[in-house]
Amino acid sequence: MALSRVRLRLTAGFAIAFLISLVALNTALFAYLRRQASRRVTAHLQLSAQQLLRSIRQEQLVDPGDRDIAAATHEVLGEWPDPTVAFRVFDARGGELGAHGDSTLLRVIPAAAALTLGRPRTVHGALARYYAERDSATNGVIAVGVTSIAGLVAENDALLTWMVLSAPLVLLLSLTGGYLLSRFALTPVGTLARAVSELPPDDLERRLPVASPPDEIDELAAQFNDLLHRLHQVHTQNRRFLEAAAHQLRTPLTLVLGESQLALEP
Repeated sequence: MALSRVRLRLTAGFAIAFLISLVALNTALFAYLRRQASRRVTAHLQLSAQQLLRSIRQEQLVDPGDRDIAAATHEVLGEWPDPTVAFRVFDARGGELGAHGDSTLLRVIPAAAALTLGRPRTVHGALARYYAERDSATNGVIAVGVTSIAGLVAENDALLTWMVLSAPLVLLLSLTGGYLLSRFALTPVGTLARAVSELPPDDLERRLPVASPPDEIDELAAQFNDLLHRLHQVHTQNRRFLEAAAHQLRTPLTLVLGESQLALEP
């Protein structure tokens, strides 16, 4: 069975539209998931820094006379339960009060003078992100939490790779499905073709059915009905012309025939 050019064009249009929609949807989905994952990491860092400062305040309130801020910081950092976040704590002058966690992550944190408070900072070369917050209740102590975003980057890369690799497969499925669906879409065209083939050549008064409200196929049927109407009018005019011509020619021919018969008599 030969491939239908109309079905191929419909399939190509369907596949192109589907591919554009898929790319737009995947791009929006990837951007949304990436942003949400980034926000979760930032929220975790912010919450960890706030909890650390709160714990330092509480530790200092236990025995304010015998425990300074450095000792309270050292105590809290030594008991900190979350291993995914490393901390450096600075006093109001920028001196370091204590540090806890992975030394590789701690090296990412700059000096206190170079910190941007209240905003996360990502160090792409080290695949890490840190967040710094100041606590006015403890004379300006700054807690800086840092965590690795290597897992986040790996997840984003895996998601992007999956989206890119799935696009050809989805395109192939859309081409196959589009070619099959185009057969269903072209069913009214086949019905119209059969209706046209069943019209008798000598009956120009018959018309094709037109639905209401009409679609593109009904408009084509209406145009064909209009063609039949014009052909019927031309056929009627030709028949009337032939009838009039025959009537006009019948009388002189009868006279000629009569005179000829009389002339041939002995």
